[in-house]
Amino acid sequence: MSELIIGAFCGLVTSAVIVLRAKRSLLRVSPGKTAPRFTAYSLSIIGVVSGIQVLERSVADATILIGVSSLLISQVTIDITAHRLMRFPTVVCTVVVCVALWYRELSGAPIDHSLDDVVYLTACSLFVPAIFGLLSLRRPQDLGRGDVLIAFPLSMAVASVSAWLLPWWLLAASTSGSVHGAVVKCRGERTIPFGPHLLIWAWLLLVVGI
Repeated sequence: MSELIIGAFCGLVTSAVIVLRAKRSLLRVSPGKTAPRFTAYSLSIIGVVSGIQVLERSVADATILIGVSSLLISQVTIDITAHRLMRFPTVVCTVVVCVALWYRELSGAPIDHSLDDVVYLTACSLFVPAIFGLLSLRRPQDLGRGDVLIAFPLSMAVASVSAWLLPWWLLAASTSGSVHGAVVKCRGERTIPFGPHLLIWAWLLLVVGI
């Protein structure tokens, strides 16, 4: 029980720090705008759940979950308010997830099989950003470069559970994004941030599936 409390507390503190930094970044990129109050509460819950879940994971899987959780908390605050995805958190998460996933696969035996797994998972992870890149070129108003970049670490994270989850991840994110779009269209708005849908569903699959 004490370990769960410590994990939850660490997750709560970490999420609070990341949200605070995200709000400062929001003031720089979009002065005058503030994130909805419910966002901080929701992200705090994500931090608590992630802190507890990390205790049950291997080092590599825990690192992947921490990377995705941190990316979710840092990006959602800004994206739902300013419709922007920051590049630096995405790059950091990409490096963290790649290193953790490759370490997990390459530390297995035999080495030939491990290399095959690394190549397979990496190839699967590149497939989604490639599709997003093509869609971004055709309809840049619907899918931005930030969504394309964020798809790579999230694809690798989802593939670390199972590569077969990738189409289900995209289907879930697209469905929730469509519902979100229909709701805001009724309010007279034309665009929605798609990044939070990708992030939240990737995180949920990691929490449930690892």
